[in-house]
Amino acid sequence: MRLKLWAWTLFGALFVAGCGLLSNDLFFDGVGQVSGTLLLNGLPAEGAVVFVPDAEDGVFERASTDAEGRFMVRAWAGRGRTLLALWGSSMGLARDFDLAAEGKVDLGELELETLGELRGRLLLAGGDAREGEVEVIGSALVARPDDIGRFAFQLPPGTWDLQFSAIGYESQDLNDVVLEAAQSTELDPVELLADSEHVCLGSEMRTERYSQGGGGQVDLLFIIDNSGSMVGEQVQLAESFADFVDVLADAGVDFRLGVITPGMESEGCPACTVDSPYSCMNESGESGRLQQRLGHLDSYLDDVAVFSFDEDEACRIVRPENLDCFYNAASQAGVALVGLNGCGYERGLAAMRAALDPQGLNAEFNAGFVRPNARLAVVVMSNEEDCGEVGDVTEGITGAGGRLCYYAARGLGPGGTSSHPDDPDSRPYALTPVSAYADFLRGLKNKAGLMTFSAIVGVSDVENPTATRIEYLDEGDPSSEIRTACTDMGCVGRYCSASPGTRYIELALETGGMVDSICSGDFSQSLTRLVRTSTGYLSSLPLSREPSSADAIVVQVNGEPHNDWIYDSEARALVFDKASQPHAYGAVTIQYVAICQ
Repeated sequence: MRLKLWAWTLFGALFVAGCGLLSNDLFFDGVGQVSGTLLLNGLPAEGAVVFVPDAEDGVFERASTDAEGRFMVRAWAGRGRTLLALWGSSMGLARDFDLAAEGKVDLGELELETLGELRGRLLLAGGDAREGEVEVIGSALVARPDDIGRFAFQLPPGTWDLQFSAIGYESQDLNDVVLEAAQSTELDPVELLADSEHVCLGSEMRTERYSQGGGGQVDLLFIIDNSGSMVGEQVQLAESFADFVDVLADAGVDFRLGVITPGMESEGCPACTVDSPYSCMNESGESGRLQQRLGHLDSYLDDVAVFSFDEDEACRIVRPENLDCFYNAASQAGVALVGLNGCGYERGLAAMRAALDPQGLNAEFNAGFVRPNARLAVVVMSNEEDCGEVGDVTEGITGAGGRLCYYAARGLGPGGTSSHPDDPDSRPYALTPVSAYADFLRGLKNKAGLMTFSAIVGVSDVENPTATRIEYLDEGDPSSEIRTACTDMGCVGRYCSASPGTRYIELALETGGMVDSICSGDFSQSLTRLVRTSTGYLSSLPLSREPSSADAIVVQVNGEPHNDWIYDSEARALVFDKASQPHAYGAVTIQYVAICQ
């Protein structure tokens, strides 16, 4: 229990003959105030969240920087206190200082630094990892593991203490974890053992904690497949866009959007002509160039789609002030509608690299999209497999065509073949490794943990995406068709199925991104998950167990009661009222009586 300053100053004299000061510690027992100014590249950093963690008593108060970058926050007094500032999931700082009770400290101007990343896995012996939590001790910053136990923190460089816990399990602490700026620290997996003394008789009280994300800057690059079977998916994406933007706005994110296609100019994908209008490069040149063509679906009859396009250079980069560029519901046009004339050798990963390479051929054309302090989120939407780099496969083999991309992605063709019998080059079935693209993304801005790649592709099992496999309909046919990974049950026509996107799935899992099915028929939920993956923003909070009564759920945000939410019984989650979402880095605590399994 902390003493109030006045409670001991009333003792009168602080000195006793021959003893000196009664206790220097008393000067640090209470509450003080710390202030300063946060800068980002020398300019005021508005909207950063500032607080002072305390391992014993937690966070006393949080504050946000104003338009001038100024902050003033109260904190528990003490020696060696640490100011923690976080601006989105990319920038922040940690500064040590001493604070006397009732004292005031001005730290002056502080330049935000690149965050580092702590990554690890929490496993529960015999249990679901999603019931556990990992806390940066004393900070109220909590990470909740995913279904396979993965978690991550973005924190300023320094030394941190973590606590791993779950109800019904013995907790563990991990102290003195060293984190460097712009680096990723991979922790050894931590497994919690069941608490032998824990007994649940029908129901038990549970407390679950979350840290809200959001804030900062995010650059989102969409890779939208423009092959002949993607018309329905493009329209669905466009129609889901309004909800997506609403979630980004709720998250307080300064965002930019760009669109590319997976087309890379090659022998099998030349420039489009009047005589060859399909499986070709449109007039933008594609090959990683940000699209500025506003597409409009003029007609769609008997699976035949007719698009028209208007050029608008201002739509190359979509910002909050020109959102209609992505898709305008009134005109039903936007860069999200990329058409259907695209290359039959889809190379989404190569196009991504061509779009983002700061020394690449598109550096000048795409200039201004990637910002140095922004988190980067790439998402591919395709019903086909990735085909690596130009030259990885021989193009134009009659009867096989783009199916060679699947054979090479698997590394083994039908019947166990290592190359196609009609390939004059006998090129082996192999593509540029996915790890090369992961390394490219990690090194792009020399900032660990500030990028994700997500995949909305052909997936056989969303809950277990690694189960998606490339399989052949006829092992005896060297040019065999590929088994579909999923089918959109609400779809009518020829193009209602998707082939497996194994390489995209691999990269998403490698970078901690999202994997979802392109056969879902509605991308609203996928895009909401994308916001959560790329910004940490939580529009709903799932409960690990079924509550015995939704009416008895108690929610606090930063220690204060919060009642503007509803319980979604189907999703077993709390959904906050749109106008009262917890702010970035808000500490959310949920208490409820859970039914024991």
